[in-house]
Amino acid sequence: MMYLLAILLGPLDAARGGQWRNLDAQLMTAVYGLAVALILTRDPLGITILTLAFVIGEATGWGCPLGWALSGRDDGCLKEWWQFGALRTRPWLSLAVRGVLWGGIPAALWLPAILAVAMVAAPALVRVSIGWRDAKHLWGAQEWVRGWLVGAMLIVVAA
Repeated sequence: MMYLLAILLGPLDAARGGQWRNLDAQLMTAVYGLAVALILTRDPLGITILTLAFVIGEATGWGCPLGWALSGRDDGCLKEWWQFGALRTRPWLSLAVRGVLWGGIPAALWLPAILAVAMVAAPALVRVSIGWRDAKHLWGAQEWVRGWLVGAMLIVVAA
């Protein structure tokens, strides 16, 4: 079951990001968090905490560094509340910090590192695979890749 959940994190990440307009992004975020929680624990309290942490974490603005990293240019997006100092000028560093902040929940000490790696690796892999040129599908593609990366890393640490 853990492997199926890990595979489902790709399309769930895309659904959470709004790739399919007929699916509610908040609901998909909760389902994503539930899938992560079920990979990591069978404890009902742990499952509840992880799922709620994902829903709460998604309520914060996260998009600016991702679009910037995918496009390779600062398109004038409003910087997020947590982007100050070097984070305002370095999108890849911002993505790593974004992952750490997203993973900064009390369930597991290694989760921030996993999400930091996934936040940087997913857009980088998508950009490298298309030769660092613009493409309309960059955002959605990196969400699938990011979900699969998180799933693969969670399987490794949960095993």
